[in-house]
Amino acid sequence: MENISFNSIQPSFRMRYPIPEPLKLPSAPLTTISSSKATMRRMRLESQILQMQICPEETLAEKTEIVTQTITKLSDAIQNHVIQTPEDRRLLKIARKLKARLQEFIPLLSTYPVPGCCRYAGEDYLTTVVAIAEKQERVENAIKLIQTTPKYQDEKVCGYFRKVAAKLKEGINVPLPDYFHATRAGLENIIRTETIKQSANGAAGPGTYVSCNNEGNFGYGHHAFAIDESCFIDTQGACFTGRMPNGEVFYSLWVAVLKDIPILEKTIAFIDTDLDDIPYVRALLEEQNLQIDVLDRKTGRLIHEIFDASTKRRELPSFSWRKLRANDYLPTNMYLRSELGNFRDFKPQGLSLE
Repeated sequence: MENISFNSIQPSFRMRYPIPEPLKLPSAPLTTISSSKATMRRMRLESQILQMQICPEETLAEKTEIVTQTITKLSDAIQNHVIQTPEDRRLLKIARKLKARLQEFIPLLSTYPVPGCCRYAGEDYLTTVVAIAEKQERVENAIKLIQTTPKYQDEKVCGYFRKVAAKLKEGINVPLPDYFHATRAGLENIIRTETIKQSANGAAGPGTYVSCNNEGNFGYGHHAFAIDESCFIDTQGACFTGRMPNGEVFYSLWVAVLKDIPILEKTIAFIDTDLDDIPYVRALLEEQNLQIDVLDRKTGRLIHEIFDASTKRRELPSFSWRKLRANDYLPTNMYLRSELGNFRDFKPQGLSLE
């Protein structure tokens, strides 16, 4: 195995090929468009009711105070954060940018709601506030794509994004489906031990094998765990090019990660499986008192496709991931992890599917 730091890989490492254009779709039949509009009207009403329950009407002064307090807390957290790793330096640079964006956002509070990151008040403050801000941006970009693309205005898909957006507005650091681990007979043991354990061997040696695409039903198992990338920060892994796109937006990037993956509400966005297996998987989760969504394969794949099509830029989640072979490539929207974190806008609009 070639042991090369990703930070030292030359730009030629990136594959140059045209990005597919999944948004240029043929015109849908009139009945489909009409059905989509009816679905969106129903979603709008439900979203408005849910938003009223989650976030009662606040005065401009109250919203300003919440954001101002967050800026103060961020300043204190930045000042007190100890730099020990490249990840610490990266976090501080992104946090400073978020702080500046929140200051710029105050005049807009008469129009927009309080950003979700400003409602968080728990432990690991700096990391979590930044994560919520990043995720709210990604989810709102996904919602913009759904609003303009009838293909994605599926009721189950809209329900997923509506729920995730509502949690982020509350300040909940909800997991997103960043990487996937597919399994066949290992499902029961994974859920009962609440752990995806490393394999002793494989194409890239030992590790927990994950992909940036959902490999369920591609010969890798009928059940797929959608994993939040926070599980992989400061971990080691060997990356290699997986299969070509088959309905996805980008190539598969496969990684053997030297870490067991905990099965928790904060790490697993959902489990997707065959439609007929949903009751069985839910029963297994209930036995462990795990509140993790179980989706059918079609819904899971659409959600993943929307995130990929609406995310202009992703980074590898760890500085310690390395390529396995000289001719392995990153998907076109994925970049080496950077200490700058300078591609984020942090301009939440409080979007929902309405």
